[in-house]
Order: sequence, then C-alpha cells, then structure tokens
Amino acid sequence: MRKIKIKTWKEKGVDGKEVEQSLVSVVSMLLATQKPENLPKGLDAFRILSRINKAFEKSSETGLVELEESEYSFLKKIIERDIPSIWGTNKDILESINFFIDAKEE
Repeated sequence: MRKIKIKTWKEKGVDGKEVEQSLVSVVSMLLATQKPENLPKGLDAFRILSRINKAFEKSSETGLVELEESEYSFLKKIIERDIPSIWGTNKDILESINFFIDAKEE
C-alpha cells in the first residue's frame, strides 16, 4: 500500500476566481483528459478505476490517498506517460507529483 499526503493550494480559475487544487484534482484532470483508446479496457481496469475513485473520495476526509500497488502502478504509468510538461512550471503540481512518484510502499 502507498500512502500519499495531499497538498492543497489555491489557483485562479479561468473565470478569475480562486479554485482549490490538490494532487487529487490534478490526477483526476489527467485521467479525465485521457483518450479512451489510451486507457485499458476490461473488468480489471474497471475495478482499478473504481478503487481509485473511492480512494480519492476518502482522501478528502483523511488528507491521504491510500492506494494498493495495482492502483498506484496504474496511475504512475499514466503520469509518467501523459503528464503535460508545462505543468512542471507550477511548483505546487511539481511538488505534489513528486510526492506521488516518491511514495514508498508500506
């Protein structure tokens, strides 16, 4: 299991209003922008995404994302392959992604 601390920060949205962001919102956005053909299909992938969703929902209460190795590996591959390089210019996203990538197995 991997436990990743959730950091939150404020950014200005498209409409100029402040929006709270976090590792969960960044990874959720990355998942939502995936082309369907780039995501695995089938029952196993369906269940992995369901467990990721539950872990993300629970993180709002605990401040941690707790992922089993299969869910962690699934997200790590997507991050390594598809994270937009421009996001590296945002220090909060950079720090959050580094927390995720560097999470140790417990």
